[in-house]
Amino acid sequence: MSRIATFVAATTEEIHQTWRDYVRYVDAQRALLDAPEDAHAAFEQDDAGADGAAQARAVLAAIPASRRAVFDTVLEQERQRALVAAETAYQAEGGRGPIDPQGIEQAVLQQLHDEAHGIGTPTPGRGLVPLSPEEGDWYEVDVAALEDAPQAGAYLLRAVDGDERRRGFIQAGIVGGVAVVTLFVWLLWPSGDTQLIADIAVAPAVGDAVVEPWPLRQLLLTTGTTTTTVPISVTTAAVWPPVDEDAEPLAFWQAPALLPLRLCVPASLLDGATTVQLHGDAGPPVRHYTLATTRPPQPDLVLKACQDAVLPPRYGSLMEVTSPPEQPLGAVLALANTTLTVTTISAVGLGEDPTLPVDRQRVEVAVQTSQPFDWATFAPTLLLLDGQALAPSAIDATLEGAVLRYLVPTSDQPRQVIWQITPADASPLRWRVTLPVPPDRLAILRERLAIEQATIIAQDDTSVTVELTLRNLGTTPLALSNKDVTATEQEQPIVLPQLAALQFPLAPEEQRTLSLALPRPLLGATLILALGPYRYAIGDGREVMLSE
Repeated sequence: MSRIATFVAATTEEIHQTWRDYVRYVDAQRALLDAPEDAHAAFEQDDAGADGAAQARAVLAAIPASRRAVFDTVLEQERQRALVAAETAYQAEGGRGPIDPQGIEQAVLQQLHDEAHGIGTPTPGRGLVPLSPEEGDWYEVDVAALEDAPQAGAYLLRAVDGDERRRGFIQAGIVGGVAVVTLFVWLLWPSGDTQLIADIAVAPAVGDAVVEPWPLRQLLLTTGTTTTTVPISVTTAAVWPPVDEDAEPLAFWQAPALLPLRLCVPASLLDGATTVQLHGDAGPPVRHYTLATTRPPQPDLVLKACQDAVLPPRYGSLMEVTSPPEQPLGAVLALANTTLTVTTISAVGLGEDPTLPVDRQRVEVAVQTSQPFDWATFAPTLLLLDGQALAPSAIDATLEGAVLRYLVPTSDQPRQVIWQITPADASPLRWRVTLPVPPDRLAILRERLAIEQATIIAQDDTSVTVELTLRNLGTTPLALSNKDVTATEQEQPIVLPQLAALQFPLAPEEQRTLSLALPRPLLGATLILALGPYRYAIGDGREVMLSE
């Protein structure tokens, strides 16, 4: 058997995360196998419930693809090995009929789960994690140290070969006389309901990347006729932080888990609680839950007492999601000593502004106000669907009010955004729009640039001077640069000098003359001059031909 490759180059954090991902992978596969096809959960996710299988798939999707591929290969290898061993032993005992693949897979996943947690491994307490699909490439880790505080001493650089690792299967009786009966009692015994999904902390993910959710800010807990508002703090610790029962109440959210949400409150508030509301930064909707002491198969929320291990937790079921009110574009709103009107929210890309970074677009919010506006006191914020809350990169005053500009990541899909301000002692005001993908450079120039005239004004034996009369057809300034102008002869590019006429944007309806001195084409050759959608062919300096 091959031996484990020494993993000396990896950092302890990488090893730690590999083991964590492997444990989550095995648990999610078990939950996926056990989940009934018609099981559904009432958890808010894009306004739709998510069933147990979907939650398990979310766990798998959050694991990096490279690690998931290793785990998939290992699981398939162990499944096939167990199937062959079980069928061989069964037939040797005179058995008849097919082997139950699902039961075998349950046994394999249970074995992998136990091994990952250091149960039945060559070194008790040392969990096993595969680092590659190679048959013997397994690594031993100190499970207790990893679950506490991973340090360098938590990792044991020791070879674990396939025979040594699989003694657990042999000892468990996958092969062998009497053990065959035990195995098939296990395989054929009806499995009961599981609560694995409820114990899996699922962080939100897009593809392989875990994203930062909108933070929870406060909860409203109702007991009888009393509703208490409690601010929420975030913790990533495995145990709840201490809470002073005599101080102002404080709740904790165990981040980044969202399926189910895990929170704790002071014990005095938990006892008798019947409903809870969760509020974010005014961007996310408000979630309303009913609470019960009986745990459902797949709770949406688990609410515990921060310092009382005896008081039973409350389990929340999502009942309603309500969004804060939104304002329409063009509506005139009265604010203190002024009025405010959001006229447009638009997206600008590289096509319109070539000075933008290649990985950024700009969102512009045009606002009209009747009086000067102190934007700093209103916290103007742009909210993206991935949870980002952005402050303006620039605020430019206009005759009517201001234009607030925000730099956002580039997207090749329509983008939904929320713009909000927060008046003093008032609820936030929000505007929601879906922004189309900004047009590319060629579309911008085709729409907004006109070339009124193109002529040769001078030529000699070596050069040709071409003059283009440009006009901005748009209602906003149009910036042009040398990148918009190209010249080629026989498909070979011609280097152009810096064009002074393009140093400043063209104002709306402005006309400007652009002169270019180009090398005279060779006899029989053609020089192509292009500016945006406009193309001109110059043959041996004799003519300029529009060939758009």
